[in-house]
Amino acid sequence: MQRLNSRLKTIRTHAPRLLKEIRTDLKRDDVPGLGAEIAYHAIFSIPPLVILVVTIAAAINQFTGYQVANRLIEVINENAPNEIRELLLTLVDNAIANVSGGLASIGVVTAALVAIWSGSNGVATLIKAFNRAYGVTDQRGWLALKAIAVGLTMLIALLINGAFLLLVFGEDVAGWLSSSLELGNELSTAIEFLRWPVSIALVMLVLGLLYYVGPAVDQSFRWISPGSVTATVLWLLTVFGFKLYLQLSNPGSAYGALGSIVVLMFFLYISGIIFVIGAEVNAILGTRFDPETVRDLAQNPDKLEDPVDRSNAVRRGQHAGWGRHTSQPSAERTQEASGANAPNPRIGRAIAAVSIAGIAIAGILRRRRETG
Repeated sequence: MQRLNSRLKTIRTHAPRLLKEIRTDLKRDDVPGLGAEIAYHAIFSIPPLVILVVTIAAAINQFTGYQVANRLIEVINENAPNEIRELLLTLVDNAIANVSGGLASIGVVTAALVAIWSGSNGVATLIKAFNRAYGVTDQRGWLALKAIAVGLTMLIALLINGAFLLLVFGEDVAGWLSSSLELGNELSTAIEFLRWPVSIALVMLVLGLLYYVGPAVDQSFRWISPGSVTATVLWLLTVFGFKLYLQLSNPGSAYGALGSIVVLMFFLYISGIIFVIGAEVNAILGTRFDPETVRDLAQNPDKLEDPVDRSNAVRRGQHAGWGRHTSQPSAERTQEASGANAPNPRIGRAIAAVSIAGIAIAGILRRRRETG
């Protein structure tokens, strides 16, 4: 109880100042401009990503006989907003037309390579935005950055496709497994309620990996970071709010045939801003409370672009017992930097919260489906 009261007191003491600094950094770092750049690169990554998903669906059709592609079209017709439904259906139809039986496996490889290369450009833009959030100059070479971007893109593509397939086809796969293994309805019910929390957790994991590997700053590894939690919550609110907004109005009607692309670009723009906000949250907290970040910036202040940030980094490093030529911190300062006052998100609590939210969403959707 005493520890909880201490943390609540710390939050009350530091929260107003940290929120003010986050707001200041959002203006300084031109977050809207970074969001526009992220959306620009993301729009070129979507067609190969759709081709990859549909090609995988064709491969599943080929080897299992289950018509996944048809199910994907049904999901788009049922859930996609009118403004972007035709665009998605066109992409899916073109991808299906380009995939045929024996070429499915070759199509998977080709689509994966194109999607990874296109997606790596978007990830590189995210890395640039994250470095700006920390105020550092990336001293890694072009080849190293490209390798990091490609590696992150491959991992992210795997996790996102897993989350997407679980959300869209989870119930169908569960039904197929239940009938094949004669398990009854228990597996279908379990997957029906778990697919939302698992998918949300995968999104949070993707953002956590991006925020950890992307910036050219040493950090303490956490599966879930304050920035990834913030970005995930804001992004989910944006998804539901955006869908509701499109049901009430058609912002792309003034653009005619280009309306669906404009609406999609706007959604990607807002998403890019949210991802940068998550990085800003991690940067503000990490440069003050993460002992690895404090040590790295104190020993390498030259990577910081702003002279004020350099002096602050050196001062925080000295306070924590780190100096530019110090290899070990004092035990007292290390405990202070990483102790009770430092934000230390509990993975179990976060996963529990995500699970509750996911189960609630699944229950609402299932009730709507039954009443509909």
